[in-house]
Amino acid sequence: EANIGSSTARPAWQNSVLWDGAHVSTTSVLGPLAPSKTITRMVVADLGIPDQQTHTLSLVINANISAGGVAEANYSNNQANVSVRFCGWGAELSAGDSVRVGGHTAAWGSSVCLTDGDVTVTQPRLYCSEGGCFRYGSAKEQVYISY
Repeated sequence: EANIGSSTARPAWQNSVLWDGAHVSTTSVLGPLAPSKTITRMVVADLGIPDQQTHTLSLVINANISAGGVAEANYSNNQANVSVRFCGWGAELSAGDSVRVGGHTAAWGSSVCLTDGDVTVTQPRLYCSEGGCFRYGSAKEQVYISY
């Protein structure tokens, strides 16, 4: 924030930070700010859930002009914008390049032809006790998949 005018900025004014046009932060400035002086401010704002969309971050200097603010000769330079996008933010899960199906490794999107050697057959188990015998489970044909 800079005073590029020829007189000291007074009285108090407010600066607003906007995210896609929605207000996310206000800073009250008590002034004064002398001509040709620059000050740096820091705010913390909730910008929502990181995504990969392009957003607009805006700073509006002297945002409270209608409620007093600082009288200026030129208000047209009071807003500045920058495009912001979250890139490489946080975890981004992927299926990887390939999958192993039975005894075959294949790239995702391709096809695999399974043979009887790729299939494991499980039979029901027979359990016997004093009360007699019974079968536990059922016959299954299973294919091991790893990714």
